[in-house]
Amino acid sequence: MFNRTYYTNATVASKTTLFCDSPPLDLSDSESGDYFYNISVSADGEAYSNASAFSYYDQPVIDSVSPWLGPMDGSTTVNITGSGFKNPNFCNPKVRFG
Repeated sequence: MFNRTYYTNATVASKTTLFCDSPPLDLSDSESGDYFYNISVSADGEAYSNASAFSYYDQPVIDSVSPWLGPMDGSTTVNITGSGFKNPNFCNPKVRFG
């Protein structure tokens, strides 16, 4: 449950992990730059956990990737330039190729 307003089903992945779709957030509504919903979890739809913050962030923007190709055996340093990479709400960001 997001902000006691939005309800969504979740998939249990493990004892500590759930996957669900978060509701959209209108980023133009906040002047402070803090974009979050309070989130609670329930197994039966009646008893809910204490609320925790679920934070949103602006999508990072990639301006360039250099070099744009490399050998199949790897070990090529790749530079990605853009903005929005150092958002405090990111959890362990990763890059995937392919």
